[in-house]
Amino acid sequence: MDYGVFLVSALGLFVLFAAGQYSIGHAGLVGIAAYASAVFVVKLGVPFWPSLPLSGLAGLLAGLVYYYLLGMRLSGFYLAIATFAVSEALVTVWLSVDYLGGALGFPAIPLRSEWPNVLIVVSVVLFGLWRLEKSRFWLNFLAIRESAVVAGAMGVNVAGTKMLAWAVGGFITGIGGNLHAHRVTIIWPGEFSLQFTFILLLGVVLGGLRTFWGTVAGAAFVYFVPWLTT
Repeated sequence: MDYGVFLVSALGLFVLFAAGQYSIGHAGLVGIAAYASAVFVVKLGVPFWPSLPLSGLAGLLAGLVYYYLLGMRLSGFYLAIATFAVSEALVTVWLSVDYLGGALGFPAIPLRSEWPNVLIVVSVVLFGLWRLEKSRFWLNFLAIRESAVVAGAMGVNVAGTKMLAWAVGGFITGIGGNLHAHRVTIIWPGEFSLQFTFILLLGVVLGGLRTFWGTVAGAAFVYFVPWLTT
């Protein structure tokens, strides 16, 4: 079920893109949640299922920090570059923090991202996104992506909607980071670098931005095609 683990993180990035919040440092958010889940489970003894919403909350809070530091002030290309810089800075920090394993990685994370658990989580996330796409908030996301100025003139709360996108995208990414940590069982800072972000970007962009089902298909293409061609 590695595909399901990858898909959840890609869906978090899709939510950001849907609202015009272009990030090329999304691996940093995944890393924050992965390390948070490792601390919860290994250091603090929190069981796997309670650690999922806690990791989602960590991703949500990180998304809000991204918004207040970057999304509120920047847009387009400049936002993308800034998120990349933050992500790479986080990798450097993780390499230097012994509590998180440093350059040797954070070991002893239990293997809990097995197919029944991943299937349940993916189903819940897909249902949540399906409901979100039926809401007025999604229309606000799309309006801002097309033109924040026009959306604001039409009465959309641009700042609040962007913040909501970072919160929702961060929460979903937090769940994905948790699943990732419990799949690989040892996390290393280097795996949350630019290469991981590009793979997530491919999963989102190849499927298109009209609906989250595009990301489901795009992530499947990115994940399964290399297996079929080797």
